[in-house]
Amino acid sequence: VKEHTMGMISHFDLYKIQKRNSSRFDESAEWQKQEVLSTLEEIAGKDNIIEINTGGWFRGKVDSVYPAPWILKHILDLGIPVTVNTDAHSPESLDAFYTDSLDLLEEIGFTGRLVFRRGSWEEIPVQS
Repeated sequence: VKEHTMGMISHFDLYKIQKRNSSRFDESAEWQKQEVLSTLEEIAGKDNIIEINTGGWFRGKVDSVYPAPWILKHILDLGIPVTVNTDAHSPESLDAFYTDSLDLLEEIGFTGRLVFRRGSWEEIPVQS
């Protein structure tokens, strides 16, 4: 029996951490939005999961999760499944912004998210 695997897309817009206070970087620039949308279209429908990561938020490097909320709206529109990860590097960050992330997903319109249990991915409600 061949085990089914899914691709994990992590740290989708991590690049913004390096450019946060740069006057030469505009996350809302049209060219960048088009690159993001084009990339999401490539990811969609190909057995991929996008990780919602709270690590940069917890460490004060960004103001929210990555991918950014505007990107999450497009992920939802394209039907790409998501999972939430705190990217914990220490015990005190095990649940860092986890609940906030679930609230954000619900606010955007997600109804489900994936968790890895007993060797496979399982969809559960956003707020479970």
